[in-house]
Amino acid sequence: MKRKIITILLSIFTSMIVLIGCQKNDNNDNNDNDQPLYCQNEILPKIDCITKIKKLLDCTNVYFFDCDFSEFEDITITDVSYNISISGYLIKNRSNTEVLDLNESADIKFVTNYKIMTNSNCFGFSIISSVMQPKVYRTDLSGNTTKTPSQIYDKFTFTSIDNISIDQITTFSYTNNSITQPIKVPNNFYPYDLIPNAASQIKIFNGHTMYDEPPIKIITHYKNESEKPDDETFIKSLAYYFKKNGKYIEH
Repeated sequence: MKRKIITILLSIFTSMIVLIGCQKNDNNDNNDNDQPLYCQNEILPKIDCITKIKKLLDCTNVYFFDCDFSEFEDITITDVSYNISISGYLIKNRSNTEVLDLNESADIKFVTNYKIMTNSNCFGFSIISSVMQPKVYRTDLSGNTTKTPSQIYDKFTFTSIDNISIDQITTFSYTNNSITQPIKVPNNFYPYDLIPNAASQIKIFNGHTMYDEPPIKIITHYKNESEKPDDETFIKSLAYYFKKNGKYIEH
């Protein structure tokens, strides 16, 4: 009888040890910080792009610069598409919904793509609007490094289009395909592929610091390097039209 009781007690004790070990392993798994980077570039209607941005940022309103090009005399817009470019790490909020972790590197860009007819060789252009400022590390002259967390644009980030200025025009050859990475268009949207293409980029930014992510980038699309005009008249006209007619809008 005593042997039977001892055997039962040993069996229970062994089971408890195994259970505790499993719980420890589960806890270790839950505390694992090696989360995969979430990168997505998705084509959606404009309202769906904005809805998804709000969900990922866990906020009720988002702000970014936007512009109506329908009155721009130098072009005829034949089609428009939208996409959002997302990068960051996902965590669960209090509602158990997956959102971007703003304590880590995070970035979202809202992209409007225009298919156009014009006198130039440009077959389209894209407006890349940031909705947030990614986390950056800044090192001062003494070697001290500080971290600026990822920050969502709000009504205090900018007040109007007057807060931004037009930077110099930078031309990229077809070898620099990172310029068009935030852009994604439907199949057969443009008559030519974006890669490889020559692209001229204008940076428009508020100039708070040299580390700021430009809130707006305008990129024109050409068939190839030889199709791109020598002068910068067209891309300048796009930039100054945006500067005059663009708005910092709450969505």
